[in-house]
Amino acid sequence: MISRKDRQVNGSIWGFVGIFVFIMAILTLPVSENYAQSGTPIKIGFITPVTGPVSYDGSMLIEGIKIIDKEISAQGGVLGRPLNIIIEDGKGDPIESVSAAEKLMTRDKVTVLMGAWASSASLAVMPIAEKYGIPFIVETSSSPKITDPSSPGFKWTFRPKSTAGIDGELVASQLKDLKFTKLAFLSQNNDWGRSVAKFYSESAMKKGIPTVLSEFFTLGERNFNSFLTKIKASEATGLVITASYDESLLINEQFYELRMKIPRMISSGLNAGKFIRLAGPGRLASLENVYFVDYFAPAEGSAGFNSFLKEYQNMFGKDKYPEHYSVMAYVSTKIIRDAIAKAGGTEPEKIREVLENNFFDTLFGKLKFGKEHQATPAVFLTQIKNGKQVDVKKMGGF
Repeated sequence: MISRKDRQVNGSIWGFVGIFVFIMAILTLPVSENYAQSGTPIKIGFITPVTGPVSYDGSMLIEGIKIIDKEISAQGGVLGRPLNIIIEDGKGDPIESVSAAEKLMTRDKVTVLMGAWASSASLAVMPIAEKYGIPFIVETSSSPKITDPSSPGFKWTFRPKSTAGIDGELVASQLKDLKFTKLAFLSQNNDWGRSVAKFYSESAMKKGIPTVLSEFFTLGERNFNSFLTKIKASEATGLVITASYDESLLINEQFYELRMKIPRMISSGLNAGKFIRLAGPGRLASLENVYFVDYFAPAEGSAGFNSFLKEYQNMFGKDKYPEHYSVMAYVSTKIIRDAIAKAGGTEPEKIREVLENNFFDTLFGKLKFGKEHQATPAVFLTQIKNGKQVDVKKMGGF
């Protein structure tokens, strides 16, 4: 149950009430059924887009929060104390996210902060985290500036997810074997799409693989024929796609209709299993032989993934499959829980030191933050063959 007055959901997860029915359904799911903990709650602040044009992505992040909240509660909390995850709606906007961060730190007195989805929003929040001396976990944003030691707030900021730069280096070593000898990119025209094209292209060039064409489309585009026709007429022998699930499905359907034959790769952690479920039998043929730079691959030793998937489907539906946003919210919150436990309390500086100096067990295997506070998790190259996900190679990680 959601209360507009105190934003508390069943005593554990707090949230801003969204204006969309889907968001309200996500936020009102029952959580934290077992409260054996006692003592003062430990508060974690989570900034995410609950409303606005990217609220769907925020809802996927909240799904991961729901699962880890239930898990932590069933295990007796942290250090015997209940964990409260306080959600503030940052809308993926820098100004809104800074306002949310100020509220979480001054009003709610959170111990650790997490968020804020968009790179621009996370970069804006970083100096606020430093101002109050609160560790800040960036669960989805990909800008290289986030882990640049010269960026304001760097000292208190940590990123557990892979990035376009990391992925580009890992993928570049596989491209020739996959027959990607000349690259074309089709990407969203934003920081995400342009950074993938930039870093993949630079890493590929170091391996002697040139980029012959980079095309960028506006968010919400539905007709990709003009872009694909240009790519078809180019010398490209491989296409890298950086787009949402819906956009990627449309791109591949139109690729199929144009009878294009070059190999394709979908970047940035979008999961093959999710595509199979979204496509259904009628659209699956267009995804045959597509490669995926996947952040979790169930058949390739992702520790605990099957357990996570079972709980996810118990909570959200047997026919649903988690997106990487849900996984990253789950993993990031688990890292925070473990860091507090290893620190032996809620002193922010001790938690920051634990984050700098320790390994953490995640769904991707072991993870450690490097000197730039960037983790290098395992990344998986997967493919859809005969309508099923198959694992091609595990790249990176420990």
